[in-house]
Amino acid sequence: MNEYTVPFLRLPGTMEEQTWLAEHLETLSVRESIILAAAVEHSPPETMADAVNNLLTLGEYEVLPAGSYEQLGALYLQTADVPNEQRPAFDKGALGWWYANEHPGTFLDSRFYVSYPEQDTPQPYNGNHLPTDLELLDWSVRLKLASPSAPEGLWLKLPDSQGELDLAREALGVNHIEDSTLLEERCILPCVRDRDIVDDFAFITHAVYEGDRLGDFLKKCKEEAGLLERFLAALEYESCQDLGGAAQIAEAMDSYDVVEADAFLDRVTRELNEEPWAKAGEGIQNCFDYAAYAEAGAAQQGYSLTHDGRYYIRKSGAQELGMTMQ
Repeated sequence: MNEYTVPFLRLPGTMEEQTWLAEHLETLSVRESIILAAAVEHSPPETMADAVNNLLTLGEYEVLPAGSYEQLGALYLQTADVPNEQRPAFDKGALGWWYANEHPGTFLDSRFYVSYPEQDTPQPYNGNHLPTDLELLDWSVRLKLASPSAPEGLWLKLPDSQGELDLAREALGVNHIEDSTLLEERCILPCVRDRDIVDDFAFITHAVYEGDRLGDFLKKCKEEAGLLERFLAALEYESCQDLGGAAQIAEAMDSYDVVEADAFLDRVTRELNEEPWAKAGEGIQNCFDYAAYAEAGAAQQGYSLTHDGRYYIRKSGAQELGMTMQ
């Protein structure tokens, strides 16, 4: 159990907030746990809503492998645009103080420096709507890994961004991530979430690879409106239930024609209402089943309707979806 689970769940709040917090605290990655410790120190939550915002803003913190100002200064010099011959002249401790002043944060466990978000960062949760993982799209797969140093297991969040993999490997005490044991997995996709990735991959590195591939695609989904919905429709169309298959579909979205059912029905309705019989008025129009006609026309052209009735989908290559029926 995460060390924050019980304290957070005792704060004033709603049952919905309590459920959300319990679920998300259970699978915090090594990096997220480090950041949360700094977040609680920086802004102690007084309500469950505050705790939700702590978790929702974890991605805005930065974790650096520096446990002192001197190490922080040395780390800065490794990436700064400073000629090599000038670097020895810097006072690394003073440089670390300067960096910390520019990027306020805190040292943790004499191992990390965690910088805080900008002070004017808005709180994403206002008490009205708790976001789902598919709305956030900030991870693809979480793997619970164990080792002799961590027999109860630690979580790795994919895709591997901002040092997630290195921090997990260090916490597990292994040189290579495949030297650990896979205990459990969570996938952001509902069709994969309840499956056992151990059955799909002989080695953990394969799971990490596929999680990174899927994670890269989900980043695009945050930038392109409607892409996630089309992707979910393609997963349903292919009856996809495994991570590798989902990653392959993500990289082949150009192979699918996906059309919003409502938009198609509207177009069919407008075109049909130009027919001579429809111009007799609403009375005769009300006798015609526009939705059934549209669905039959789509099926004739190779389209399937998704279970939620929102999209028509097929493999690319056939004629463009229209109302023509033969």
